[in-house]
Amino acid sequence: MPNNKRGRSGISKQERQLRQKQARVAHTERKRRRGFLYFVSMGIAGVLVVFGVTTGNFRGKNNSTQTTATTSVGDVSCPRADGSSPRKLIFDHAPGRCIDATRTYVAVIKTTAGTMTAELHPDRAFNAVNNFVFLARWHFYDGLPFHRVLKDTFAQTGDPVAPGITGPGYEFKDDGLPNDSTAYVPGALLYAHEAANQNGSQILLILGPGGATLNPTFPLFGQVVKGLAVLDKLNAGAGDTTSTPKIRYNIISIDVSEKTDSAK
Repeated sequence: MPNNKRGRSGISKQERQLRQKQARVAHTERKRRRGFLYFVSMGIAGVLVVFGVTTGNFRGKNNSTQTTATTSVGDVSCPRADGSSPRKLIFDHAPGRCIDATRTYVAVIKTTAGTMTAELHPDRAFNAVNNFVFLARWHFYDGLPFHRVLKDTFAQTGDPVAPGITGPGYEFKDDGLPNDSTAYVPGALLYAHEAANQNGSQILLILGPGGATLNPTFPLFGQVVKGLAVLDKLNAGAGDTTSTPKIRYNIISIDVSEKTDSAK
């Protein structure tokens, strides 16, 4: 009989295996698309150099019409704002516009360490806020652990529980980068990535003064304004010598809504 026993994260063994399989497939497909697009773009560049540029010089004038090779896979549908959409973990591509860039959003983040409230400002980091709201309203983060905690620096979450696969199946470009690292204050919400413009689902929650030692290359998209005691609890659970936490806390749910004029 299948083992349906659930662990601390509320994820059964079967669900975990399914996520791993889906994530690996999405990761492989993303790498394949990257390689294909790189090959095509290099081929187009070569053609333009040989023919396009030569033709332009022969005519002795610039052509105002440019041809750009693009690959469009359409928009991923936006989840319902009331939080009633079913859970979804793997996506074929990045979302379209799912939020209003002129509004401020409030995220109530419930964890096993307590509840925090954060403000999100898409006017400063539209891509990052749009992505976070998109994933939160698909309940992507529900049950995920803070799998990495660096004492006095940050707690990291957003891994869809698949070894070596650390995203939702797509990546989005940087925005909201601060001028310097002093903006990474306790309670700041950042997107983690391995290289520029490779953001996905993993986020960093700054816990202490060590945040200012990070390079200012991570999109800053929100700030915890209530429940800062949760940061202390997460920090207290950090490992003594490694970034593996000695006490593992999980996200329970994230509820995102537009901030009203009366909200303080």
